[in-house]
Amino acid sequence: MEEQRSAFVAERLSERVWKVVEDDPFGQYPFMYVVVGEDKVVLIDTGTGHGGDYRGFVTERMNTRRLPYLVVNTHIHFDHVGGNHQFIPDEVHDPPSLGICMGGNNRGFSQNMEINSLVIAHPGARLLPFEVNRWLADGELIYLDDSHTDPQLALCVIYTPGHTPDSLSLYAPFDNRLFIGDFIYPFTVVHIDCLGGNASAYRQTLRKLCDFLFSAGPNNTAAVTDPSQAVATATPMSAPMPSALVQQQPRVSSEAEKAFFAATGLDPAVAAACFDIATLLELCDGSAEAAVELYLTNPGEAGTLAPPRPAPVCHYNTAPVQKLPAYYGPPPPPGVVVLSCGHVEAAFKAEALFDMCTLIDSAATGTVPSSLHDITYGEYKSSGGDLVVHVAKYQLQKLREEVFGDGRAL
Repeated sequence: MEEQRSAFVAERLSERVWKVVEDDPFGQYPFMYVVVGEDKVVLIDTGTGHGGDYRGFVTERMNTRRLPYLVVNTHIHFDHVGGNHQFIPDEVHDPPSLGICMGGNNRGFSQNMEINSLVIAHPGARLLPFEVNRWLADGELIYLDDSHTDPQLALCVIYTPGHTPDSLSLYAPFDNRLFIGDFIYPFTVVHIDCLGGNASAYRQTLRKLCDFLFSAGPNNTAAVTDPSQAVATATPMSAPMPSALVQQQPRVSSEAEKAFFAATGLDPAVAAACFDIATLLELCDGSAEAAVELYLTNPGEAGTLAPPRPAPVCHYNTAPVQKLPAYYGPPPPPGVVVLSCGHVEAAFKAEALFDMCTLIDSAATGTVPSSLHDITYGEYKSSGGDLVVHVAKYQLQKLREEVFGDGRAL
């Protein structure tokens, strides 16, 4: 009889960290992570639950010392909590389970599993019952050895709402690694349009993580011995950027812009690289006809009078963002934080957080047009094409008004 193929594939990323990918029937292919400690094994997410015996797979291949399991879910979506039922604490299983943990930033959202897990949106998917035994606080440390509580040998909880209100990330200082769930990943769409997704919260989290990486990560020149203290001091950046750091767009009628492009036949994305339509229309007193005549008479003069606007620079606090070194592929070299994502990439470049912040700001200000859109949603791509975000337009409009003081319609 032919042996049945396992739905799980494991790869060792470092001395303590393993990546497991589930080949599930829904095309999610979630990345789960196994962190082997001294007195426990921490499981970061458990997949869809349709791949079979995940507990047995980990025990046989990675937990050879048969340490007890502690599950930490990055958020409530079914492809991250589907295997939780295999780790409900009982007196039967060996090794035992210590419990199931989730972030306490929005318990109501997490507990409304039937709707917010999105399981009902995937025909054939099911979510077996489980109970959260421990609600984690922002900055809380999950020690990998409870008998020796060393902050450097721990996972630091960071609330990271945006993709969902209950999302969390885990920083591993011993591995220079940030387990970031579905907050960001490359080459495919990052959704902040699911139930509970929020563009403003997403942007605030991006800036919070930028602060955190520079205060707690190895990129900081001043050593930080306890990463939980860095979380406490990292500001979520709810306040708008200082106006001096953000180039405001002129306020003109969006109908005039539409009329200009209809008359000239220009693609807005192509035109944006040559001149700024908002400035051009402002120079023409908001008249589309005058702007069309100016452009058709002398296209080069349009670029001189209304040069293309530079993409907004992502800022946190009042200083320009520094760039973290780009890096792909395990193991991480010393001194570089990598992002272990919930899909696609286990060692993504940390500077992608800054790139995504710029992309969100560019989408909100209209600097980057949507590459795929309808009346309700827009999809936006970074200049390099490795970051793609799908977001509700009304949320971008709200972000545009709150942060950039621009009431023009997108």
